[in-house]
Amino acid sequence: MRLLLAALVGLALSLAGQGVLAPVMADVHVDDTPAPSWRLNGRTYATKIVGDTVFVGGTFTAAVSPTGQSVPRRNLAAFDLTTGALLTDWRADVDSTVQALDSDGSWLYVGGSFTNVDGQTRRRLAKVGVGSGDLDPGFAPNVNSTVRALVLDGSSLYAGGHFTSVDGASRLRVARLSTTGQLDGQFTPEANGNVFGITKAPSSPVVYVSGPFGQLNGVNRNGVGGLNAVTGATTGPSFGSSARPTLGLTVNEDGTMLYGAGGSGLNAVSAWNSSTGVRVWTHRAMGDIQAIEHYDGTVYFGFHEGFQGNTGLRILAADDLTGALDPDFRPTFNLFWGVDAIDVTADGVVVGGDFTQVSGVAAQGWARFPGSGTPDETAPSPPTGLHTTSVQPTSVALSWSAASDDRGVAGYDVTRDGVPVAAVGGTTLTFNDTALQPESTYRYAVRARDAAGNESAYSAELLVTTPELGPEPEELVFGPSDDATVRQDQPQGNFGGTQRLSVDLSPAVQHSLIRFEVDGVAGRDVERAVLSLAAVDQSEAGGTVAPTGEASWDEDTVTWNTAPAAAAPVATLPRVNAGVRYDVDVTSLVTADGDVSLRLQPQSANGADYGSKEAGAALAPRLEVTVAGEPDPPDPPTDDPVLVGAGDIAACETTDDEATAALLDDVEGTVMALGDTVYPDATAQQFADCYGPSWGRHLDRTRPAVGNHEYQSPDAAPYFAYFGSAAGQPDQGWYSYDVGTWHIVVLNSNCARVGGCGTGSPQEQWLRADLEQTTRDNIAAYWHHPWQVSGTRQDGTEMGDLWGVLHQHGAEFVVAGHEHFYERFAPLDALAQPDPSFGMRSFVVGTGGRSLYPLPTPATHSVVQGQAFGVLKVTLHEDSYEWEFLPVPGSGFTDSGISAVHPAPPEDTEPPTAPTGLIATQAGQDRIDLAWAAASDNQAVLGYQIERDATAVATVGDLLAYSDTGLVAGRAYTYRVRARDGGGNWSAWSEPATATTSVPSDTIVIPLEQDSTARADLPTRNFGAAATWLVDGNTVKDGLLRVDVAGVGDRQVLSATLHVHCVDPSNNGGSFFAMGTGWDEGSVTWNTAPPATGPALDTLGRVTVGQDYDVDLTGYVTGDGSYALRVASSAPDGADYASSESTTAPGPVLELTLGPP
Repeated sequence: MRLLLAALVGLALSLAGQGVLAPVMADVHVDDTPAPSWRLNGRTYATKIVGDTVFVGGTFTAAVSPTGQSVPRRNLAAFDLTTGALLTDWRADVDSTVQALDSDGSWLYVGGSFTNVDGQTRRRLAKVGVGSGDLDPGFAPNVNSTVRALVLDGSSLYAGGHFTSVDGASRLRVARLSTTGQLDGQFTPEANGNVFGITKAPSSPVVYVSGPFGQLNGVNRNGVGGLNAVTGATTGPSFGSSARPTLGLTVNEDGTMLYGAGGSGLNAVSAWNSSTGVRVWTHRAMGDIQAIEHYDGTVYFGFHEGFQGNTGLRILAADDLTGALDPDFRPTFNLFWGVDAIDVTADGVVVGGDFTQVSGVAAQGWARFPGSGTPDETAPSPPTGLHTTSVQPTSVALSWSAASDDRGVAGYDVTRDGVPVAAVGGTTLTFNDTALQPESTYRYAVRARDAAGNESAYSAELLVTTPELGPEPEELVFGPSDDATVRQDQPQGNFGGTQRLSVDLSPAVQHSLIRFEVDGVAGRDVERAVLSLAAVDQSEAGGTVAPTGEASWDEDTVTWNTAPAAAAPVATLPRVNAGVRYDVDVTSLVTADGDVSLRLQPQSANGADYGSKEAGAALAPRLEVTVAGEPDPPDPPTDDPVLVGAGDIAACETTDDEATAALLDDVEGTVMALGDTVYPDATAQQFADCYGPSWGRHLDRTRPAVGNHEYQSPDAAPYFAYFGSAAGQPDQGWYSYDVGTWHIVVLNSNCARVGGCGTGSPQEQWLRADLEQTTRDNIAAYWHHPWQVSGTRQDGTEMGDLWGVLHQHGAEFVVAGHEHFYERFAPLDALAQPDPSFGMRSFVVGTGGRSLYPLPTPATHSVVQGQAFGVLKVTLHEDSYEWEFLPVPGSGFTDSGISAVHPAPPEDTEPPTAPTGLIATQAGQDRIDLAWAAASDNQAVLGYQIERDATAVATVGDLLAYSDTGLVAGRAYTYRVRARDGGGNWSAWSEPATATTSVPSDTIVIPLEQDSTARADLPTRNFGAAATWLVDGNTVKDGLLRVDVAGVGDRQVLSATLHVHCVDPSNNGGSFFAMGTGWDEGSVTWNTAPPATGPALDTLGRVTVGQDYDVDLTGYVTGDGSYALRVASSAPDGADYASSESTTAPGPVLELTLGPP
């Protein structure tokens, strides 16, 4: 016997057209004899299949194995769909009957008459983990009576039952809650009887309910009806020949057909067209239809007592379009009440109810009919076309194009930032994500799944940035500037000074005019506009309201002959009574600032009178306008805006910041504080005492960029507190603002503190979204660490990808600090190559007052250098910008110029192909040579980026070779190369190539496997598994290193060099001391680490990110044995080094050069 699950209904329809009810044909089947399973010692009212798990709810106290073993389970249990075995590690005991179940794949929603789950109060509705059975602690609605039915729809949960309130609010037997448990205040239907069934198609705006009720919201509905899924209003047709009660409902995937389980003597399963309510087919059983489920072209219905004289039948299957019954699926049940619950997936059918045997097989309380035949192993295609239909400050509406599948798409999963946020049905192609944060960037992707659980690949990711949260809607109230009555019988008479506005047809025709001067609406959304009139006389018809063609009339002179004509009426006043104020909607007439002129015209010979402005404020007309959003900004001042500022500013022991602050006193405009605002640690006290008296007097016009010294205080908290919202969000430090025709971007160049600065980082994603959304014509940017600067301290190299994004969008210039001198570079492209047409000019202005550095040898493309305290002033014109370095008096150095603005480079979205044939060749103890084949591009490849061990080490032009020098002997290095074009598009990375530097025959290279950090502030914590080891003098941290040397034998150690790799910079790389060796990285702490002994063996000065540094241990390491080092630093901005656990940078190694015995 076989039940067909995947129907091919064409044959059935063909035969039905000839008067024959044909059985459905399919290629996936279930047997009508159930598979042996564990049993329950009671009755089941609800079943739900989730993946390979079957959840059952009802009235029982134990599950019983096929061998008779009894395991306590109270009213809710979980079984393996494949084996039928109880899932013994899943348990959620419920103190009373469970009658409804639904699931989103992660959570199981449970309804019934219970008040306690696992010892915790849950009043008739609960939420437990599908994988764990654990209660969701935040989901605890208070429902005052039984929940009989549940259905999920995205982030909404619809419930039906016997209840009359939820969380103390009136809800007559139907409610909608969020999946987090909040009651929906907008959805407020009322059923005049209990609700037993509830269903909804994913793509439908209607939720259907059933039960013994006769009315929904006062509208007659005989046991079945539709409700608006948002408001709960009664909608849709009456359903012909419906039963009262109808005990359950189901709907097909696209919502075009509704199926009901009828009881109370009618005992009919019915199929209706959901649009018309016309019944398409029906079957009658000997008892109530108690359960119904639709799946993949088939309707399964369960009942009691029997069917057409067969008293053993309790479930049948029918074709969903024709009603044709499957003659091969006719399992028999041994008890009267039979089937109360059904659920179906591609893996089989599960039923629950009151029985102890099914088709002769012991199956108490529930039975499973596993699927057989050809399994579905084909995944759907990925969804395409993911896009937004609405982006609000706290919500994003998504839409996508349908995926395809050989047996149909069952649903879609939506992820935000890689985390699932929604599961919707197979016909739903939209999702509205709510409760988001304003001014935040999110990554969305969608995948499809079929009924067998096969999942497609995810769609291409969509980046969405929410806008800032606007102000609350504002109500603007306007009184009339002019109002008057005009009379046909006195066509030249003026009545502008009277206290009444009359509209009348007899004895004289009278119209009235009202004019309002609207202001504050421009650039805002008008949500509603209402004309409010106070009636001073009674009339059965209050008149019509129409706009006039022009508004230049004046109440002191207007007459019937000169009054402007009316256009078509937009509103009608009802019957009016004296002493009552009446409001009519005129929203369509208020769209901008300016005059709104209206003409009131009569409809009755017993006309109406309204108060005029001369009657006083209580009776005068009003125009009430509700607007949302910010008003249009005022016209920009005639003087063009100015940016002025510098970095590396204040310290209490110097006074040069006072001199640069005095320069700011004489320059209006926005102050750029380019980071390292106060030394040494940017504490709250240092801001108050050292920065406040000088640059702090310009705080209200300062827009700062965060530097590295700000992070000397944890998370730069005092900096963000001092500058407040002007510094951006504390966990980001990037933001943008507009001045004149310019869009200014401020970035955080402390890349390691904010998730990196490369392609795909949160900051890079935000920047792209921000530049796409700006409406300003010109763009500039500033941050702390310069991308291009002369000298050996290259701390801003990670800003290259952000520079590329700015270049791609046509930015004009960038300003930075950090290096304590002034420098200007020629306009450069994304590969630091000269680009006079579209390149960005850059300035280094670390001259705010802290100190000055000697001028380094000028780098390529450096144009000007200067050593003087001062500030950079940039005047931003509409079509150009001027710069001028303002030195403190007596310095003698200045720099100035002007540049026309330029457009963005021609748009190019096609990336180059990936370079191929990468070869890495050993070229000595400290060098590896690279060569590769050229990439191709639709326009031109501008250059290549070389990556060593996941860190970018060089960018070259159109060369196809590179020599990497300064490497460590005997170390393996892995390289990749990618290409970039003029549009800022990067190719994919090449395939990797690895080479190992040579080791002289008299050299041994030993990787250190024992390294950790000891922290004085966390004296009992172990950090041996960290990817870095640290040295710091602020919150004291000491690095711990140990190496076991073998292979030296009787040879001399001529030199011993420890190679360490820096991953966070410092002015002081630390001092290396000998220490005891009796410790292990897996357990050592500050309290247990041996102390340092003797003088320092070696000391490192300034260290920068991505560089290897050598520590001389000659004389300490003398032969085979164990050696240990304790590394300390007095600098408050300590250094970080890669540990042996690092997967992205090389860990420490010891290199020994050996001589003869």
